[in-house]
Amino acid sequence: MSFGTSPRLRTCPYAVFVAVFTFSLVSLASSSAEALGPGQLQRSSARVQLVSAPPSLMSQCAAAATLVQIPVPCPSLVPSHNGDALGCPAPVGAQVAPCVGLEGVTEYRVFFLNFEDFDVPRGYVGIDGKPVGHLFLEARRLVDAPKVPCVGGRRSGAIDIKGWRTILYVCPRDSSSIERVARHGEGANVGHILLDWRVNGVEYVASAHGHTTANVALLRRLVGSLTLVQSPS
Repeated sequence: MSFGTSPRLRTCPYAVFVAVFTFSLVSLASSSAEALGPGQLQRSSARVQLVSAPPSLMSQCAAAATLVQIPVPCPSLVPSHNGDALGCPAPVGAQVAPCVGLEGVTEYRVFFLNFEDFDVPRGYVGIDGKPVGHLFLEARRLVDAPKVPCVGGRRSGAIDIKGWRTILYVCPRDSSSIERVARHGEGANVGHILLDWRVNGVEYVASAHGHTTANVALLRRLVGSLTLVQSPS
Protein backbone atom coordinates (compact mmCIF):
# COMPACT_ATOMS: atom_id res chain seq x y z
CA MET A 1 0.00 0.00 0.00
CA SER A 2 1.43 3.37 -0.95
CA PHE A 3 0.76 6.37 1.25
CA GLY A 4 1.18 10.01 0.29
CA THR A 5 -0.96 10.29 -2.80
CA SER A 6 -4.60 11.00 -2.01
CA PRO A 7 -7.03 11.62 0.87
CA ARG A 8 -8.78 8.53 2.19
CA LEU A 9 -10.05 6.82 5.33
CA ARG A 10 -7.91 3.94 6.49
CA THR A 11 -9.23 1.20 8.78
CA CYS A 12 -7.55 -1.82 10.34
CA PRO A 13 -8.35 -4.12 13.30
CA TYR A 14 -6.57 -1.70 15.60
CA ALA A 15 -7.39 1.74 14.31
CA VAL A 16 -9.55 4.06 12.35
CA PHE A 17 -7.86 7.24 11.33
CA VAL A 18 -7.78 9.86 8.68
CA ALA A 19 -4.88 9.39 6.29
CA VAL A 20 -4.69 12.36 4.02
CA PHE A 21 -1.55 11.50 2.17
CA THR A 22 0.00 12.97 -0.20
CA PHE A 23 12.39 22.14 1.85
CA SER A 24 17.23 25.40 0.07
CA LEU A 25 20.33 23.70 1.27
CA VAL A 26 20.37 24.10 5.04
CA SER A 27 22.83 23.33 7.81
CA LEU A 28 21.34 22.11 11.07
CA ALA A 29 24.64 22.23 12.92
CA SER A 30 24.01 25.65 14.42
CA SER A 31 23.18 27.21 17.76
CA SER A 32 19.50 26.48 17.20
CA ALA A 33 19.83 22.87 16.02
CA GLU A 34 21.62 19.68 16.93
CA ALA A 35 23.58 18.24 14.01
CA LEU A 36 22.10 15.44 11.99
CA GLY A 37 23.91 12.15 11.69
CA PRO A 38 25.84 11.63 8.43
CA GLY A 39 23.91 10.31 5.46
CA GLN A 40 20.46 10.63 6.99
CA LEU A 41 19.16 13.25 4.58
CA GLN A 42 19.77 13.90 0.90
CA ARG A 43 21.26 17.35 0.39
CA SER A 44 19.12 19.52 -1.84
CA SER A 45 18.90 23.21 -2.70
CA ALA A 46 15.41 22.95 -4.26
CA ARG A 47 13.66 25.75 -2.38
CA VAL A 48 9.87 25.55 -2.35
CA GLN A 49 8.27 28.97 -2.50
CA LEU A 50 5.76 29.82 0.22
CA VAL A 51 3.17 32.51 -0.33
CA SER A 52 0.80 34.48 1.89
CA ALA A 53 -2.05 32.32 3.17
CA PRO A 54 -5.53 33.00 1.79
CA PRO A 55 -7.68 35.28 4.00
CA SER A 56 -10.13 32.44 4.58
CA LEU A 57 -7.55 30.22 6.28
CA MET A 58 -7.62 32.00 9.63
CA SER A 59 -11.39 31.61 9.94
CA GLN A 60 -11.09 27.95 8.90
CA CYS A 61 -8.50 27.43 11.64
CA ALA A 62 -10.72 29.12 14.23
CA ALA A 63 -13.64 26.90 13.25
CA ALA A 64 -11.42 23.82 13.48
CA ALA A 65 -10.16 24.89 16.93
CA THR A 66 -13.78 25.03 18.10
CA LEU A 67 -14.43 21.49 16.91
CA VAL A 68 -11.25 19.88 18.28
CA GLN A 69 -11.17 22.04 21.42
CA ILE A 70 -7.41 22.67 21.28
CA PRO A 71 -5.30 25.53 19.86
CA VAL A 72 -4.50 24.66 16.24
CA PRO A 73 -1.42 25.58 14.16
CA CYS A 74 -2.40 28.10 11.48
CA PRO A 75 0.31 29.25 9.01
CA SER A 76 0.61 32.73 7.50
CA LEU A 77 2.80 31.24 4.73
CA VAL A 78 1.59 28.28 2.67
CA PRO A 79 2.50 26.42 -0.53
CA SER A 80 0.70 27.25 -3.76
CA HIS A 81 -0.89 25.23 -6.54
CA ASN A 82 -0.61 26.78 -9.99
CA GLY A 83 0.26 29.99 -8.18
CA ASP A 84 -2.80 30.03 -5.93
CA ALA A 85 -2.31 29.92 -2.15
CA LEU A 86 -3.61 26.74 -0.51
CA GLY A 87 -5.90 26.56 2.50
CA CYS A 88 -7.98 23.88 4.18
CA PRO A 89 -9.21 21.50 1.46
CA ALA A 90 -12.81 20.37 1.35
CA PRO A 91 -13.62 17.50 3.75
CA VAL A 92 -12.95 14.00 2.41
CA GLY A 93 -13.74 10.58 3.89
CA ALA A 94 -13.80 10.67 7.68
CA GLN A 95 -13.10 14.40 7.87
CA VAL A 96 -15.68 16.16 10.04
CA ALA A 97 -15.09 19.64 8.60
CA PRO A 98 -12.28 21.48 6.77
CA CYS A 99 -9.03 20.56 8.56
CA VAL A 100 -10.81 18.34 11.12
CA GLY A 101 -10.61 14.54 10.99
CA LEU A 102 -10.94 11.44 13.13
CA GLU A 103 -8.25 9.10 14.44
CA GLY A 104 -7.96 6.06 16.65
CA VAL A 105 -10.25 3.33 17.91
CA THR A 106 -12.25 5.88 19.89
CA GLU A 107 -12.39 8.22 16.88
CA TYR A 108 -11.17 11.35 18.63
CA ARG A 109 -10.98 14.58 16.61
CA VAL A 110 -7.70 15.98 15.31
CA PHE A 111 -6.63 19.04 13.34
CA PHE A 112 -5.21 18.10 9.92
CA LEU A 113 -4.20 20.75 7.36
CA ASN A 114 -3.09 18.92 4.23
CA PHE A 115 -1.12 20.38 1.30
CA GLU A 116 -0.49 18.11 -1.69
CA ASP A 117 0.61 18.47 -5.29
CA PHE A 118 1.85 21.98 -4.56
CA ASP A 119 4.19 23.97 -6.79
CA VAL A 120 7.79 22.72 -6.53
CA PRO A 121 11.00 23.69 -8.34
CA ARG A 122 13.04 21.51 -10.66
CA GLY A 123 15.08 19.02 -8.66
CA TYR A 124 12.63 18.77 -5.79
CA VAL A 125 12.39 15.27 -4.28
CA GLY A 126 8.97 14.37 -2.91
CA ILE A 127 6.57 11.43 -3.20
CA ASP A 128 8.31 8.32 -4.56
CA GLY A 129 11.41 10.40 -5.30
CA LYS A 130 9.50 12.52 -7.81
CA PRO A 131 8.93 16.30 -7.89
CA VAL A 132 5.52 15.88 -6.24
CA GLY A 133 4.98 17.72 -2.97
CA HIS A 134 3.05 16.65 0.09
CA LEU A 135 3.15 18.19 3.56
CA PHE A 136 0.74 18.69 6.39
CA LEU A 137 0.20 20.19 9.83
CA GLU A 138 -1.48 18.21 12.57
CA ALA A 139 -2.53 18.74 16.19
CA ARG A 140 -4.02 16.36 18.75
CA ARG A 141 -4.31 16.14 22.50
CA LEU A 142 -1.16 14.67 24.01
CA VAL A 143 -3.21 11.99 25.78
CA ASP A 144 -4.23 10.71 22.33
CA ALA A 145 -0.77 10.94 20.76
CA PRO A 146 1.44 7.91 19.93
CA LYS A 147 4.74 7.48 21.78
CA VAL A 148 6.59 8.58 18.63
CA PRO A 149 4.99 10.43 15.70
CA CYS A 150 5.89 7.78 13.12
CA VAL A 151 6.42 4.02 13.42
CA GLY A 152 10.14 3.21 13.36
CA GLY A 153 11.07 6.89 13.04
CA ARG A 154 14.62 7.98 13.89
CA ARG A 155 15.04 11.02 16.10
CA SER A 156 17.56 13.10 14.14
CA GLY A 157 18.04 16.38 15.94
CA ALA A 158 16.24 19.31 17.53
CA ILE A 159 15.46 22.75 16.12
CA ASP A 160 14.32 25.80 18.08
CA ILE A 161 11.59 27.71 16.24
CA LYS A 162 9.60 30.60 17.76
CA GLY A 163 10.46 29.38 21.26
CA TRP A 164 9.29 25.84 20.52
CA ARG A 165 11.77 22.97 20.86
CA THR A 166 10.89 20.85 17.84
CA ILE A 167 12.24 17.33 17.41
CA LEU A 168 13.17 16.20 13.90
CA TYR A 169 12.24 12.64 12.91
CA VAL A 170 13.10 10.69 9.76
CA CYS A 171 10.25 8.28 9.08
CA PRO A 172 10.76 5.01 7.18
CA ARG A 173 9.01 4.21 3.94
CA ASP A 174 5.80 2.21 3.89
CA SER A 175 5.74 -1.45 4.91
CA SER A 176 3.16 -4.01 5.96
CA SER A 177 4.53 -3.97 9.52
CA ILE A 178 3.90 -0.22 9.80
CA GLU A 179 0.34 -0.68 8.59
CA ARG A 180 -0.26 -3.33 11.26
CA VAL A 181 0.86 -1.25 14.24
CA ALA A 182 -0.06 2.34 13.31
CA ARG A 183 -2.95 3.32 15.59
CA HIS A 184 -3.05 7.11 15.68
CA GLY A 185 -2.64 8.19 12.07
CA GLU A 186 1.15 7.64 12.05
CA GLY A 187 0.82 5.91 8.69
CA ALA A 188 0.39 9.33 7.07
CA ASN A 189 4.09 9.99 7.82
CA VAL A 190 5.66 7.10 5.89
CA GLY A 191 8.53 8.39 3.75
CA HIS A 192 8.36 11.77 5.49
CA ILE A 193 10.55 13.89 7.69
CA LEU A 194 8.72 15.74 10.43
CA LEU A 195 9.00 18.20 13.26
CA ASP A 196 7.19 17.28 16.48
CA TRP A 197 6.66 19.55 19.48
CA ARG A 198 4.35 19.79 22.50
CA VAL A 199 2.66 22.82 24.04
CA ASN A 200 0.33 22.74 27.05
CA GLY A 201 -0.85 19.18 26.59
CA VAL A 202 -1.11 19.31 22.79
CA GLU A 203 1.14 17.54 20.27
CA TYR A 204 1.91 19.42 17.04
CA VAL A 205 3.39 17.87 13.89
CA ALA A 206 4.67 19.40 10.65
CA SER A 207 5.50 16.68 8.13
CA ALA A 208 6.79 16.58 4.52
CA HIS A 209 7.36 13.70 2.09
CA GLY A 210 11.02 13.27 1.10
CA HIS A 211 14.17 12.79 3.16
CA THR A 212 15.95 15.98 2.05
CA THR A 213 17.58 19.04 3.58
CA ALA A 214 15.29 21.12 1.34
CA ASN A 215 12.31 19.70 3.19
CA VAL A 216 13.88 20.53 6.54
CA ALA A 217 14.21 24.12 5.37
CA LEU A 218 10.61 24.07 4.14
CA LEU A 219 9.30 22.82 7.48
CA ARG A 220 11.34 25.42 9.35
CA ARG A 221 9.81 28.23 7.31
CA LEU A 222 6.31 26.81 7.60
CA VAL A 223 6.50 26.32 11.38
CA GLY A 224 8.11 29.75 11.74
CA SER A 225 4.96 31.28 10.25
CA LEU A 226 2.54 29.53 12.61
CA THR A 227 0.12 31.03 15.07
CA LEU A 228 -1.66 28.76 17.56
CA VAL A 229 -5.28 29.71 17.04
CA GLN A 230 -7.75 29.31 19.87
CA SER A 231 -11.45 28.68 19.62
CA PRO A 232 -13.30 32.02 19.49
CA SER A 233 -16.01 30.69 21.82
